[in-house]
Amino acid sequence: MKKFLFTFTLLALSLVSGVAYASETNGTILTPTANDGYAWSNQAGWVNFGATNSNIQITDSGITGYAWSNNYGWINMSPTNGGVSVAANGALSGYAWGQSLGWINFSGVSINSSGKFVGLASGTIIGTFTFDCGNCSVATDYRPINFRTTITTTTESVGTGRSGERSRVIQEIQPIESPPSLVSPTSISQPAAQLVTEETAPAQLFDIRLLLDRSNVARIIDLVARVTFESFGRVPTPVEITFSILGTDGQELWKSVDTTTVQTEAVFVKRFSDAPELSLGSYTLRLSTLYNTDVTDVFEAPFTISSVVVQSYWLAWLIGSLIFAILIIFFILWKRWRKDMEENNDNRITGF
Repeated sequence: MKKFLFTFTLLALSLVSGVAYASETNGTILTPTANDGYAWSNQAGWVNFGATNSNIQITDSGITGYAWSNNYGWINMSPTNGGVSVAANGALSGYAWGQSLGWINFSGVSINSSGKFVGLASGTIIGTFTFDCGNCSVATDYRPINFRTTITTTTESVGTGRSGERSRVIQEIQPIESPPSLVSPTSISQPAAQLVTEETAPAQLFDIRLLLDRSNVARIIDLVARVTFESFGRVPTPVEITFSILGTDGQELWKSVDTTTVQTEAVFVKRFSDAPELSLGSYTLRLSTLYNTDVTDVFEAPFTISSVVVQSYWLAWLIGSLIFAILIIFFILWKRWRKDMEENNDNRITGF
């Protein structure tokens, strides 16, 4: 019976030998305290990787889910045409996408042997995005391939003679070394949990852009705005679109509400033929979008009503009119010359 139990124990250990722990291959962000899960951007402030419903998962295939910026909204770790990958040595590469932050390059960030994110990410809007500041603490139970703990077994015989032979199992843990930090820690005075308010990630997120065909127009009816949507899902989503025109004092001069439905991607074109005439000067076009019941975004674009544009229109019209008149005169002279030539030819033939 003892021999049977001993043999069974050896077989069970041999089955788990060399297998990595489950959490090391499919990890999440660890948030044991309210201050955990945050990184710091010099232009966007605190970014929370452990926000409610962020659903960040880290595997050998890469990172999925969302991080939350209190100032700029959600950051998608696996957007269309982007994504953040994890190398065997823990080095990250690729790009995340912030709805209001644009592309964020993670090629300067690594996950070390302890599961801690270290190094710098960067982007045009987010600036320098560090995981090494004094109060930064983004960690995961995932471990890169080169740093995973594996179990090996060896047996050692003890005793004299076959009748007294005993065996014991010795577990050996492979040693792990941590890669050096990419940057020196930066001290940030306030803890992250005091600065960030979490929000629930919506089922659909959009990359929304507001573009003006021209920012300098002669009249408001010449202004054309285009709103582009790129969906991270394929669910048809109603979107309420509100345009407002603001004066230099911030006062709302005009407002219009439209609706559209976005699936995957869409472009909404807005013309302002029903807006009142505006005097010469500078204005701001504000776009507010609402979808998924409570997800709102606000975008602004400056534009100018200018007399210079009016003068240029008149000048272009005058030049065009002169060219047209010259062409007509040229055509009339050519027709007359052609007629005279034909009459001369006829006179030569008849002898008159």
